[in-house]
Amino acid sequence: MKISQAIQITSEAVKAQLDALATGKWRAADMIIPYWEGAPGLGKTEGHKQVAQRLGLDVITLIGSQYDPAELAGWALPVEGSDEMKRSKPDWWPDGSTPTMLSLDEMPQSTTAVQNIFAQLTNERRIGKRQLPDNVAIVAAGNRLSDKAGTSAIPTHLRDRMMFLPLEADLEDVVAYLS
Repeated sequence: MKISQAIQITSEAVKAQLDALATGKWRAADMIIPYWEGAPGLGKTEGHKQVAQRLGLDVITLIGSQYDPAELAGWALPVEGSDEMKRSKPDWWPDGSTPTMLSLDEMPQSTTAVQNIFAQLTNERRIGKRQLPDNVAIVAAGNRLSDKAGTSAIPTHLRDRMMFLPLEADLEDVVAYLS
């Protein structure tokens, strides 16, 4: 599939997510997460930015391979005067003030622990007790296993929530982007 086609499909999927969230009656099954799969350097991250720009959304890109699980999920901190722990809010967490697209990038290059956090985001729209705001859509991307770019298989509980869009390099898309 051309990147330009993936941008169109992803734009519609993101709009559908935000529409379902706006009703306040969404189900996890309503949240179709577009997953761009392609060769390294193909433009997956940049393509996600183009989708956000097209829709007038802020974009937060989480490059999973660059995060420690505790950093991604929020550090567990002791509650003073108690034997309980509470997670801090991660520095990337959207505040809900503006519509946002959350891009989960380099998913197959991420550790299993990070992939499990991504699964909680895609399946339940939360990490621990912290729920994503209702104006945040989710997209994802990663390299193919066949490219041998440090990837591992994405666990089934994460794969089953995503719509895979296999990308290929296309001369027309490259020329259009460069001009």
